[in-house]
Amino acid sequence: IFAEHGISVPRYILGRRLALAHGMLSDPVHIAVPTSEVARRCGFVSAAHFARAFKECYGVRPADLRGQARTGAVINGVFPPERADFGHVEDASSPAAT
Repeated sequence: IFAEHGISVPRYILGRRLALAHGMLSDPVHIAVPTSEVARRCGFVSAAHFARAFKECYGVRPADLRGQARTGAVINGVFPPERADFGHVEDASSPAAT
């Protein structure tokens, strides 16, 4: 499945971890959780690496997304368009993949 989409397994895993972090940062339930703790919970050892990868993937810093969430500018559960180069591939078992 990875070769079909031209993505490596590590890049896929990175994309999934970033998507999880995006969800946590934009969810009011997690608003009190520091950004560095969100990074740690999503498997990032370095907060700096997390911030760089997040901005590269989503075009916004994690702290800026958190600020948008605090003001209600982020619609809960709605993610920005997924980028294929960050490991977002169709699940072979999903109806869209058939």
